[in-house]
Amino acid sequence: MRAKKKATENPWLGAFLGLVFFTAGLLAFSFTAGTMLVGYWSSTNWVEVPANILQLSLDEHRDSDSTTYRVEGRYSYRFRDEQYNSDQISISKSRDNVGSYWQNLYQDLTAAKNNNETFAYINPDKPQEAYLDRTFRWNQLLFGSLFLVLFSGVGGGIIWASFRKPGQHSADKQNAAELGVKSNQLFGSKVMAAVGGLFFLMGSAMSILVLPSALGKGEYMALFVLVFVIIGAGILYVAWRNWHAYWRFGPTPLFLDPLYPVVGGELGGSFDLRVAKLTGATNPLIARLTCKEVKQTGDRKSHVTKWQQETAVTIKPTATGLRGSFLFDIPEQCEPSGRFNKFTSIRWDLVVSGDYQPQGMGRFKRSWNIVVADQPSRSSD
Repeated sequence: MRAKKKATENPWLGAFLGLVFFTAGLLAFSFTAGTMLVGYWSSTNWVEVPANILQLSLDEHRDSDSTTYRVEGRYSYRFRDEQYNSDQISISKSRDNVGSYWQNLYQDLTAAKNNNETFAYINPDKPQEAYLDRTFRWNQLLFGSLFLVLFSGVGGGIIWASFRKPGQHSADKQNAAELGVKSNQLFGSKVMAAVGGLFFLMGSAMSILVLPSALGKGEYMALFVLVFVIIGAGILYVAWRNWHAYWRFGPTPLFLDPLYPVVGGELGGSFDLRVAKLTGATNPLIARLTCKEVKQTGDRKSHVTKWQQETAVTIKPTATGLRGSFLFDIPEQCEPSGRFNKFTSIRWDLVVSGDYQPQGMGRFKRSWNIVVADQPSRSSD
């Protein structure tokens, strides 16, 4: 008798974990680079006035792993015959050890104080707002962006995956015989487009807000922000190439026959290609059906192939293009799709691929997640 599989995962638990990662990434970026970005942009049109440093110190915070720094102090300045005091030293407000910025700033301010050459940047509309230094730290921006991309990106992925149960999408498509099973190819392009778009938009926004003022003052290191734009544009280009290659052949939904394949039975299917012919192929289309055992251990996921078989795809012309078809015999000893527990599950994948470079069509590859059920007689034992 075969044990009945039961899903025990709570999607809201995974969504909560993803939300924690997503929020942590936003907060980390805000503390490490966000306040600096806001401070630099908001102080673009501030004016410089002579200042008098009243107190200055390099604050060091030591723990078991590292030592972080921040310059603290107080200074005074006059603007429009009014006296003001402030303790806002830099647009970088968080204590850190990224580079030697704080140590260098302390030395520079100490020298400026001794030579009576201290100047403050003040807001002419609100003179109580001021900074002694508004250096834009590119290494700090890169450091903060890593938190945003990695933690918030991972968190968003966990939230999405929490509400997408294994095989649920494929099962819904199989229940709709007129729609077929949607292939997985566009998912990778969508992920790349999302990551590339994040880099491109972030880099473009920083370029608009930071570059004009920085270049006007001879701060040519500000051009580093264009790296984000270039990387984002490159990722978007690759995503577009993949999307374009995908639509050369069409969406290719898979129509199963029988609609609900079971272990010990047949798994046949067909898909349509939106092309007139595939002559000149260097390799024929090959279909590969794989049964995998997926195990989740902590943050690591392993895939073990339990059974796999390949077969040639038969190509026949249709009124709108070509139709590929295949047929597999699934051994009775194979496991059906499903989840044993929240750590182990069985997944069935179908991949059809072939190379058609001579026609300039590029390599054809499609993959689908298939739901293979247990035999009714065995599942009821």
